[in-house]
Amino acid sequence: MQGLNIGASTASPRRVLAALGGEYMFFEQDSDGVLTYVSGSAHALTGYSPEKLTWIQPGGHSADHPLAAFARCRDEVFVSGRARTQECMIRHGNGRMRILEVYVSPAADETDGAMFVGLARDITVRKAAEHGLVRSEVRYRRLFERLQDEYFFFALDAESRFTQVSDCAERVLSIASD
Repeated sequence: MQGLNIGASTASPRRVLAALGGEYMFFEQDSDGVLTYVSGSAHALTGYSPEKLTWIQPGGHSADHPLAAFARCRDEVFVSGRARTQECMIRHGNGRMRILEVYVSPAADETDGAMFVGLARDITVRKAAEHGLVRSEVRYRRLFERLQDEYFFFALDAESRFTQVSDCAERVLSIASD
């Protein structure tokens, strides 16, 4: 990649981000905290049109509005003036809850009046998978703990050290668990 000059690119950041497809939503905010641009992928992510999203004014959202959490995330970054990534839960236009990861940063330059730019993406599936993994680990740990008295269980690490040992295995092998 020698000789690549990213700063000399004339591609619009909006076009580049639009090429990411429906997975990411790009937005810009002016100095008053008003959304001045929302990418077309907003509908897939939130269930609301970009036009409807631009109607959400800073501090002007009621707590029961489906996108109130998104607006609060955006407003917190706007007030602090620092780049920030955070998760927020919204009610999608279809009525289901979604978890968005929202990144907002001060604009590098203030072209077109944009003071802040941001990206949001839906991480609902990832969060559900993480939650499922934790539940599965808890379930297997409980099963292992219940069977310790009756069954011979042990686990070894790469150096052949015991990492898990059932009570039965301790008795038979005459080893002590830590």
